[in-house]
Amino acid sequence: MAICALSGGRRIGRRIAAPVFGEFMRTALAGQPPEPFRIPESIKLITVNPATGRQASGTKTALLEVFKVGTAPPDAADYIGAPPTSHSEGIGSGTGNRN
Repeated sequence: MAICALSGGRRIGRRIAAPVFGEFMRTALAGQPPEPFRIPESIKLITVNPATGRQASGTKTALLEVFKVGTAPPDAADYIGAPPTSHSEGIGSGTGNRN
């Protein structure tokens, strides 16, 4: 409440909470070596066609999206009349993403 009163009620997370958290983490991790982020086995990185929302391959506009295993969008070839594709099932461990 005091922060809102001082700032005219216009402060939001990125202007107040983010800098405070960033400074806290810099202090807390000072002197610690960086640790690479590891993608959990339950997560898949899959390219998605932004126009269709389906899995994509070889598309310049494809986006890399994050999905929990088993929740990925369908392959572009999963509907009747779709042209055949040769997409990757995702980056990471496991053999498939579809139910």
